[in-house]
Amino acid sequence: MSAQKVLIVDDEPAIRTLLRCAIAGPDFRVFEADCGAAAMSIAAQQAPFALVVSDILMPGMDGIELAKAMARDGQAERFLFISGYCDPGALPATGRDFPTSAFLAKPFSISDLLKVFRELMCENPQAIRAASLREHRKKSALRRPAAPIDAVRALRRKARRLRGRRDELMRETVSGLHTHALLMHEIALQCAAIQAIHMTVPRRRANL
Repeated sequence: MSAQKVLIVDDEPAIRTLLRCAIAGPDFRVFEADCGAAAMSIAAQQAPFALVVSDILMPGMDGIELAKAMARDGQAERFLFISGYCDPGALPATGRDFPTSAFLAKPFSISDLLKVFRELMCENPQAIRAASLREHRKKSALRRPAAPIDAVRALRRKARRLRGRRDELMRETVSGLHTHALLMHEIALQCAAIQAIHMTVPRRRANL
């Protein structure tokens, strides 16, 4: 029996490593992508996948858009969505568009990940998933409501802009420090030259 293919999509390398180490085994071939575009490129060559594990909020194509495209093209039917910013209540389309899917909120434990993974990979995941979602809703009701996806996306865009401005200021600061160092070096050279001239003047007067 050939190994089943699993695709992991997340823009955080540490999360991809965690997921790959938890899922990897002789029965599975694990592929990784750091964004939706890279995932689509891999899918064009390696699909179909037995399961796609995808972060929801990513730069460019988000996890929901990616899953819709892969489901439409017949590249995958089962999806595990993960996110630290939203819960299933903020994703009204997942149940309709992806009947065989589940959601895990970051941070999650390895045991929770493996439990949901086994449920999705079993022969009849719908029945198990229904019970799992009911249990998850009970737990999520005790947590503070998650921010709307649009608000989170706006915050992430603002964070990227701020990081870009920070990097720009750092480059300007480094450039300014470099220029300052060059000026100080030039001043030191000029001072040394002036001092050398002052030292030669008395000698010339003595010779006169």
